[in-house]
Amino acid sequence: MGDCESIIRCSRCSLEQPFERIHGYYYVHDDEPDEWPIDTQDGWCAACGTVATLERLPTLYEIETWIADLEANGRDELDPVTGLMRTVALSIEKCRRRERWIAGRRSPPRCLACGSTDVAPAAEIDGFLHPGCGGRLSDLFTGVVSLRAHTARWTPEGNSLTSHPGPPPARGESDS
Repeated sequence: MGDCESIIRCSRCSLEQPFERIHGYYYVHDDEPDEWPIDTQDGWCAACGTVATLERLPTLYEIETWIADLEANGRDELDPVTGLMRTVALSIEKCRRRERWIAGRRSPPRCLACGSTDVAPAAEIDGFLHPGCGGRLSDLFTGVVSLRAHTARWTPEGNSLTSHPGPPPARGESDS
């Protein structure tokens, strides 16, 4: 999957910024053999002063729902990527480990560009209020999908283990 690129514009000030929804982020656990993909969401990072890609942490309820679904409907199947058998029991155990991790995590979701926890997730960028000026943000999908390969890794608390680019520069944002 490539990264989706957009231009973010504000209806009130002159904010116009490129925004790339980046994929390929993973949590690395000292006591886990597997890396876990990081679920992401769009939102505002106060430290970056821009729209950014944020962590989206699953709730304990969501994980319990995954487990219940696996118990009721799961079946052993061959993983098309690895060629290994993926069993329901193993999938449930992975969910239980993730549940223990979420229950023990101390930090709230972070910005994946700078690591700040001063973030405001947005269900959708279109219509999101631009902090500071109060204008509405528009997400203008450019239709460009980057196929640039990259992988970055984080600790279970959301601290980066990989150097990664900071937020994209905003163009024309007013200082008011």
